[in-house]
Amino acid sequence: MTTKAPQISQNLRQRWITAIIFGPIVLALMAIGGWWFFGVALALATIGALEFCSLGRNRSIQPSALLAVSTTVATVLGFVLGWTWAVVAAFALAFVLALASSLLRRRTPRAALLDALMTIAAPAYVALPAGMLALVRMTEPGGLHWLLLIVFLTWGTDSLAYFGGRTWGRTLLAPRISPKKTVEGAIVGVSGGFVVGLVLLLIAGAYQVALLPLLIVAPLVAVIGDLSESALKRAFDVKDSHLSHFDLFPGHGGVLDRTDALILVTWFCFVVYHGVGIL
Repeated sequence: MTTKAPQISQNLRQRWITAIIFGPIVLALMAIGGWWFFGVALALATIGALEFCSLGRNRSIQPSALLAVSTTVATVLGFVLGWTWAVVAAFALAFVLALASSLLRRRTPRAALLDALMTIAAPAYVALPAGMLALVRMTEPGGLHWLLLIVFLTWGTDSLAYFGGRTWGRTLLAPRISPKKTVEGAIVGVSGGFVVGLVLLLIAGAYQVALLPLLIVAPLVAVIGDLSESALKRAFDVKDSHLSHFDLFPGHGGVLDRTDALILVTWFCFVVYHGVGIL
């Protein structure tokens, strides 16, 4: 009992310091847009792809980090340039090359197939949403506030769920997947995320009734995305996803830990944006 409080306090301080340092930088790059935002999206997606590849270490899965990163670059660039064929071709080529390479050094076709699937799963998990975010930022008019909506819905839900859980959390949400998340925290996070998203749209003068379902559902998607990352780490029997000796976001973990909810929210918002004619 005497050591838990200092540990929690230290984690909270790390979170605040990380948010204070990285938050303004990320917001500034989003505001600048263009190739600057493309660069940060690509950099984070590349690190995320490497983190995803490292998940297989306890399951004896050996994906090709080189092919995963190459596919990540091609995917994000393909989204920005509108080259859908390049994205499809990059995934197909990466799978074939990874499978052929693994067949030469692995004992069974099954092991080689797992290597190849893990190789393309990495860019599929992080590069596709990174490309979507870059494309949303380039959308005219209003690319910035449509991007901010995705990010703020995620950040608002995640942050308020964290503090709501610490303050009122009593009932575990999914103890077998993530033993620290609570129903009370999720309720606060989902409610807060809705309010944050609504306020942003009202300030930007971009609110429309067609977006009300997005404001309601996206925070729920953020919670599911957070739990999905925890389930993914449990499936691969790893405690955290950041690269060894490279904790990019102290108090938050690696790129995958920090963007777990953002990944699913990006997918959801991207589909809705297409449906209502924003993209």
